[in-house]
Amino acid sequence: MVGRLFFYLVLAFTLIGCATTRRADMSADQTQMRISQLEEQLSQKEEEISDLKNEIQTLSQESSKEPAYRKLPKYSDKDLGLKNDSIIRIDASVDQVQLALKKAGYYNGPVDGKIGQKTKRAIADFQKSRNLTADGVVGRKTWDELKTYLE
Repeated sequence: MVGRLFFYLVLAFTLIGCATTRRADMSADQTQMRISQLEEQLSQKEEEISDLKNEIQTLSQESSKEPAYRKLPKYSDKDLGLKNDSIIRIDASVDQVQLALKKAGYYNGPVDGKIGQKTKRAIADFQKSRNLTADGVVGRKTWDELKTYLE
């Protein structure tokens, strides 16, 4: 009887040990599966970060290529404290415009850097003779034609 009792005890401990081992094996499998899922998520996040870094680099390069004048805020003549007679819309001084008009034969006043009626009239006459819009404003097209008289 003691032998049988001993046998049953050994058998019970063995079975309990097997069940515990199975549970540990299942737990290890679940842990491994969770680790695999987390590694996959990490890989996806690293890919997203890489894509975002590339996008930032591309945008940075594009913005550095943008002309400086596009980065500046737009202001009207009134915002800048200029009178409405600010008719020179290009990078040239009033003196340069007057001198070019004088050399072209359209302006006979003094080259004084002041925009008066003679200067305005000369600009409009010059534009009309070149089949440009005779608005009296020195823009890119008018200046391209007019600056040749300074050379």
